[in-house]
Amino acid sequence: MNCILLLGAGFSRNWGGRLATEVRAELQSVLRTDQYLARLVQQRDFETALSIVQGEYDQRKSPETQQRLRTMENAISGVFGRMNAAFMRRPSMEFGNDIAFSIRNYLTKFDAIFTLNQDLLIEFKHRPNDPGIWYGSKFDGYEIPGMREVRPPDAPMEFDRVRSKWHPTGDNRLNLRMQPYFKLHGSSQWETSHATAMLVIGSAKVAAINRLAVLRWYWEQFLYCLSLPDTRLVVIGYGFADDHINKAILDAAAVGSLGMFVVHPQGRRILVRQSGAPIPPPEPLRDDIPSLGESTRLLSSTFLDDELERDLLYRVITP
Repeated sequence: MNCILLLGAGFSRNWGGRLATEVRAELQSVLRTDQYLARLVQQRDFETALSIVQGEYDQRKSPETQQRLRTMENAISGVFGRMNAAFMRRPSMEFGNDIAFSIRNYLTKFDAIFTLNQDLLIEFKHRPNDPGIWYGSKFDGYEIPGMREVRPPDAPMEFDRVRSKWHPTGDNRLNLRMQPYFKLHGSSQWETSHATAMLVIGSAKVAAINRLAVLRWYWEQFLYCLSLPDTRLVVIGYGFADDHINKAILDAAAVGSLGMFVVHPQGRRILVRQSGAPIPPPEPLRDDIPSLGESTRLLSSTFLDDELERDLLYRVITP
């Protein structure tokens, strides 16, 4: 049995992270002095708005469109920066003191974790080598393959990690003793050796992934893990708004033995196009992917003291 986890923005929301609609709302406040950008963000979801600004720059490459793109990108980076700082200030990822309800212990049970999130919640609060969490796991800890954290020379304190950068190592290999944590769309604070941001946002995500070797490799790992026999995919907090992710899951379900468990306030209803949704799923998916069940409860209650729901989530990944 192969158990993999896919995380979306709804996962980080349990610790105060922003959903796409909330990012859009904050951007409206941040960009209020730029009439064009403010109106654009008011009318579109923020990823579509960014795609429009990127397209305008690609077409004209004028000082005006360059400045507009820089303003938009800086505003989005600021949203993630404030989110990361808030995560760093949190004392823990845990919702209580009972180790039996540890969310971090649950994370260690997966063969691989994939995330679409660009925040740094897990990097800051899920210790990679905590013996109390990893005891009994087949892994010694977790790592972000092919990436390394570079802390500023004048940043000796743990809180200074909000200023860290992550750079590709060029060594795209897996350490079999470490649980792989793949950030499929890059991350805030990730950059190339040329200081180019590795943050995949907007409509041309597949093209952006293909331009970056480490993200291409991550995508290949995602497809490979989905293709393995008897794969159990647990999806937490993903709104099924990315065509390439949905297609990969659908294709794997069509040819293999993939089953999916959904953790979302809407349950498997999130797999059906929602009228009026800010970023609706492109196609109905509910009946095309074999169901392993669903949980509509918040992780903050499940991993506080909800024994029945915790056991349900564990049962999915237990042989």
